[in-house]
Amino acid sequence: MKVYIYHLTSAIRACWGFGKTQHRAAKYFIDLFPGLGLKPNLVALTALIGAYSTAPLEDVVSTYDGMRALKILPDTIFAETYLATVFHKGPDVELPRTPRDLADVLREQPSDRRQAAPHALKDFRAAGIKLTRLSENMDKALRLLEE
Repeated sequence: MKVYIYHLTSAIRACWGFGKTQHRAAKYFIDLFPGLGLKPNLVALTALIGAYSTAPLEDVVSTYDGMRALKILPDTIFAETYLATVFHKGPDVELPRTPRDLADVLREQPSDRRQAAPHALKDFRAAGIKLTRLSENMDKALRLLEE
């Protein structure tokens, strides 16, 4: 049976919610791409970033750096998924809606995570990506923390 990108992407997405090791399972599937002669696309990388909500920050950042090196442009969904992942917030975690309440949550995050988010936000804005309300509120919350 021929394996296509969407098969592996679906397997990566299935790793979300798999527990503390979901990022390892997702990495296993993304690592299969080269051997199968496949190149990950934006959908596969968005699924990977979502599964990386349990991964060390350096894995999250290096995945985004690799994506940029491949010249794969992020979109609105990737941006929100990336920001949530930077702060270890998976899709099942409800975040506060207001920038002030969100700032209280983000204040508890390690400084390296609080520093990684503004760099990505700057890239997303430079790329002309329309940010979701949550992404905009994360940006405002991070600015509140700088005051």
